[in-house]
Formats: sequence, C-alpha cells, structure tokens
Amino acid sequence: METIKFSLDNLPGKKDNLTLALGTFDGFHKAHYKLALNARLEATSYSGILFFSSSPENYLSRNKSKLILTSLDDKIRYVSKIGLDYAYVVDVDKSFFSLAPIEFIKRILLPLGVSSIVVGEDFRFGKDGAGDVTLLRQFFKVYCLKIEKLDGVKISSSNIKEYIEKGEIKKAWKFLGHPYEICGYVKKGFQNGHKIGFPTLNISFKDNYVLPLNGVYYGLCYCLGLPYKALINVGNNPTIGKLKEPIIEVHLLNLNKDLYNDFVYVSFLEFKRKEIKFNSLQELKNQIEDDKKWALSLDPFK
Repeated sequence: METIKFSLDNLPGKKDNLTLALGTFDGFHKAHYKLALNARLEATSYSGILFFSSSPENYLSRNKSKLILTSLDDKIRYVSKIGLDYAYVVDVDKSFFSLAPIEFIKRILLPLGVSSIVVGEDFRFGKDGAGDVTLLRQFFKVYCLKIEKLDGVKISSSNIKEYIEKGEIKKAWKFLGHPYEICGYVKKGFQNGHKIGFPTLNISFKDNYVLPLNGVYYGLCYCLGLPYKALINVGNNPTIGKLKEPIIEVHLLNLNKDLYNDFVYVSFLEFKRKEIKFNSLQELKNQIEDDKKWALSLDPFK
C-alpha cells in the first residue's frame, strides 16, 4: 500500500475508477476496518482510504483535551494489512472543515478519480455536516454500510475511549478489533522502580493518547522487533511522590536491557487493580511481587 500525502493546493495524480473508503476515522476500530475492507472488495481498479492529517476534533470540538485513540501513523499501519492500493492523507486546517460539501466533492474526490465510495449510513461531511449519502449518490456509486454494533452498543471511538478511561481494556479490545496501544520513546525517569528492584521503561508519548484508568495492567511491549510480556503501571506514583500528570511505566517480565531512546509500542491486555497509595515502600514491593506473579501466569492471547 502506498501512502500519498497531499493538500488542496497540491493534488496527487488522478487514479481512474478509484473506490474510496470515507469516514472521520478518529480512531481505527472494527467498523472502520469493515469500511476499508469493503473498499478493497468492491474495487474494479484502484482502492484507497482517505485520512485527515489531523483529527477534525482539533478544529471542531469544544473538548480542549482532544485526546486521541489512534495516531495517524497507527491508522496507516493497521489499514496496510487490508490490501488497499492507497492511503491518502490530506493536509487540513480549520479552513478545510469550512468547505461546503460540493466543494469537497469537486476539489478532492473528483480530481482523485473517485468513481465509487464506501461509507457508513450516518456519514456526514462538509461544513456543518451538511453533506450526506444522498448528495454523494449524485456523483458516485455509493456502498452504504449499516451502523455496526456489538452487544447492542454502537462501535464508535467515543464509546471505546470511555471504556479505556474506565479501565475496561478487554471491552475496548473487543470493539477495536485489536488491543489498545500507545507508542513513544523510552526516556529516563526518576529510577524509582530500579531502586526497589523493579526497573521500568518510562514512555514519552508520541501523541496525546487517551490513557487508561490509573492502575496496573498486563500487556505486551514491542521493542527490539519482538513482543515481551509486561507489567504496566498508569498513574501518579502516590506512594513514592505524587506526580502532577499520570505517566506510563513498563516493567518487562523477561528482558532486562537499557532501551533509552528506543521507540516502543505498549499493548494493554488486562486490568489488574487500581492505583493506590501504600503505607511503605516494602508494602509497595510486596504488592508488585504479587502483580508480577499474576502477570507471568497469563496467556497474552486469551
């Protein structure tokens, strides 16, 4: 799959008979996967998906936190497994989201060579969400997919974010279609874990991810090209000295190596307990030993 980045002022070459998956793609979950897969299956020539360089929430949402579920790089990584020909990434700013629906069609979709589109039935586009499936059908063949639900609940990024923030990692995994992941670089911390016999990787986030509920998790850390079992702590370290902002610390269960400045992925697979303040460091060490035994007993894919 080729990634093509472009702007309104610098459009890429036209691809005849392009079948394109369209959506907000503010994450990449099961419903998004289905859109992309259908674009590949329905294509008679070229297939692709359109991403924004930055989430529409950054320009349209009143929520100042603007926490993300999936970074652009991660979206491209996930969709690359589907077999599309192209992942288009359009450079956006606030003015982009002021485009009238007809402008979006004439300035982007038609110049790309789009002939068919795959969207969800609730898809809206253009300024104030004025564009819909009815308008698209005036220009393209449209494959309209029904809203995806699991256990009667709509598969949506907002619902998945809520599960993550509540520590409901397995439910988030079910709706995403893959474990929740964050990625970033290993940075030097306060060495507190090392001092009590449990050295950790301190992760500097690559993006402004939604963080799971403060607590202890079992997961995998992908580093040095391989996955390693990990005990993951999300929190403010209340026992040692409470931090202003939560951090993610990863204790590798079967690897002891200096990974400073390495880029790693951390997958959350199971929740163990909430973060609490212990009365002493020894009490904390005893609990971590228990957490570690629990983590070592788990199968990462059950």
